Amino acid sequence: MNSDIKNKTVDELLGLLENQSSKEMEADILCVLGFDLSFSNPDKAIEYLTRALRICEEIGYTAGIADSLMNLGIIDNSHSNYSKAMEKFHRVISICEHSADKDGLARCFNNIGIVFRELREYSTGLEYFTLAMEINRQLGNEVLLSSNLNNIGDTYYGLGDYDRALEYYRESLKIKEKLGEKSAQSKTYNNMACAYLGKDDYDQALKLFKMSEKICEELDQVEGIADACNNIGVIYRNLGDNEKAIELFKKSHSILHSLGLKRGIAGGYANIAVSLLNLNELDEALDHARKGLDVADEIGDLSIQRTCNKVISEIYERKGRATEALKYYKEYKLANDTINDLSKQRELSRLETKFEMKTMRKELEIWKTASRIDHLTGLNNRMGLREIIEREIEQAGETGKPIGIIMSDIDFFKSFNDNFGHDCGDAVLKIVAENLKEELGKENHLGRWGGEEFLIILPGQGIQRGSAVAESLRKRIEALSSECSGKSRPITMSFGVSQFDCSRDIESCIKSADDALYRAKQNGRNRCESAQ
Repeated sequence: MNSDIKNKTVDELLGLLENQSSKEMEADILCVLGFDLSFSNPDKAIEYLTRALRICEEIGYTAGIADSLMNLGIIDNSHSNYSKAMEKFHRVISICEHSADKDGLARCFNNIGIVFRELREYSTGLEYFTLAMEINRQLGNEVLLSSNLNNIGDTYYGLGDYDRALEYYRESLKIKEKLGEKSAQSKTYNNMACAYLGKDDYDQALKLFKMSEKICEELDQVEGIADACNNIGVIYRNLGDNEKAIELFKKSHSILHSLGLKRGIAGGYANIAVSLLNLNELDEALDHARKGLDVADEIGDLSIQRTCNKVISEIYERKGRATEALKYYKEYKLANDTINDLSKQRELSRLETKFEMKTMRKELEIWKTASRIDHLTGLNNRMGLREIIEREIEQAGETGKPIGIIMSDIDFFKSFNDNFGHDCGDAVLKIVAENLKEELGKENHLGRWGGEEFLIILPGQGIQRGSAVAESLRKRIEALSSECSGKSRPITMSFGVSQFDCSRDIESCIKSADDALYRAKQNGRNRCESAQ
């Protein structure tokens, strides 16, 4: 997709669309329009995206097909059409797999994770978020990686595991701070504050909501300021400081009123009414509750209707006006029962969707397994190796034993491809993989780290044993050759060895092995070097 059109406004995109002669560019513009309007005007977004999909299918523009389907799936998910969303994401996976589009795969896995989280299948959602996270780590895509981390945090928040949620929110925040994404930082502060609220840590929650508010003020994001003020007001109300809460609710309400956001206006009236009731300011509370109810009735917001009716009922009860109190209590009960019925219907829909997705899930599980395997050599790829490393680190923490790490690289591999073609290069990779695997045995782990690099994990082995294993592997590879263009070509490898022993993080240990490999290359190749 042309990156220039991604930052254009809706009006600019519509202008481009009118004078567009290229079908591919037309589809790209429609796709961006659909994405931009997906929340503010979903019906129009679906119209644009469906048109984009039709054009892409007509001209065989597979990347455009994937983009259109992805955005349509996101809209389906936002409207709880989970089965339809998954059908579209499943098609996107097939397209991205065929075109080796790892960025597209990461995005799709992330969206599948959101579907499962919405269905409250949190463990499955976490699996897909983690798959997306690992791909984005490989690609160095920090923006999407930060989003993955935030989604994992949201999932743990949904599970009520607030400490784990905070771990991922903090990691996401570090990336956003590094990238200077102030607006995104504000949202993460907000998420972290909610997690602290779950832990009943009001001090930390207040601090983080105020940090979110400060950034919104710097960026002149008035809606964000209103949201932060409202959240801080709720905390003060919970702490019993209703005067302070009302001050903040009124500030938030004033902003939302100026923006014409009716749900926020209705919610603001309701919040102020609750705090005034707590202060026994009955007449003023009644005035705000009635205003909130009028707006809530207009927009059909059952939750705010329920709150306002409950407040009005209690006010009349305190005033000794039983008839009015009963009338509004019945309205409160009706709204509450309707909300509960809708919740049951949504739960039933979730269960039906889970059943419908059973077959699709099996196919996704097959693909998920395949995504960990390097198709050329049959070894674990980087994603598969990451999972093995995490498992071995956990076991090392229990046993106290080290883990040997060997990074290896085929010497002068580029010459095989350049001089004899990629078929020769592929044949060299296969024969090397077969011999490394046979020499290492089943107790050790081998995978293709990328290109001509292989990573070896030796559970329970230190650096001395790792060096001995590396030398044994070096000798075996040295004895090999590969037929290229009718001639036998020698193969050699260089090796770098380090160890993980829980005193350092795994990334620095892998880097130490990589640095040792670099020294082996500098010192003549076909040799082993250990970490210094």
